[in-house]
Amino acid sequence: MLGYFMKQSDTDLIPFFAVLFLFCLSVVPLKKIEEVEEDRKTGYSNLYSKWGLLLLIWPLSGLLLELILILCFDFGNVLKTSLFILTISSMACILLFRMFKNKLHLLYQSIIYIAIIEIGVFYLLIKSMDL
Repeated sequence: MLGYFMKQSDTDLIPFFAVLFLFCLSVVPLKKIEEVEEDRKTGYSNLYSKWGLLLLIWPLSGLLLELILILCFDFGNVLKTSLFILTISSMACILLFRMFKNKLHLLYQSIIYIAIIEIGVFYLLIKSMDL
């Protein structure tokens, strides 16, 4: 966002940056699930060790708030739909992994891979539509 504003004085993308920031703020704490053993060995506190499956409430709440923001802001149909799909698929991924508790260490990476694939598809869609 800083790089964008260094080149542009246009503030029209602030809602997009807010949604993007909220997505990151929601998903990044899930990284701690895969770092339990390393944190234990180094003596650091770990969010997942402390909160367990309650940690999943944070990303689900943040992504739910993100859905509300997506519906409130005028992004245009293509971007709004793409952001909505990304958010819903991330929530579905969290809920799916919740059912398989022993595979939670793969959750963060899975959401990142899903986001990369969906953003790639979105980019190709935009390019093919010449938007």
